[in-house]
Amino acid sequence: VRSIVKTLMDVTAREKKPDDLSLPPDITIQDISFVIDDLKERMAEAAAELNFEKAAIFRDKIRELEKMLVR
Repeated sequence: VRSIVKTLMDVTAREKKPDDLSLPPDITIQDISFVIDDLKERMAEAAAELNFEKAAIFRDKIRELEKMLVR
């Protein structure tokens, strides 16, 4: 799980588009939920720092992951 979050942090630090963020194929539902919670915290922090572009990247990735949970 930590490696997934680190991967997302590394990619976000480079400010890639959410489509460029990738997850391992064997990720579990619990891992996805953990990543979503972590991204929500990061999104709130980015918004509080007035970094709205970064917050939007987190928001988009959260939406993408939430769709994975529904499937």
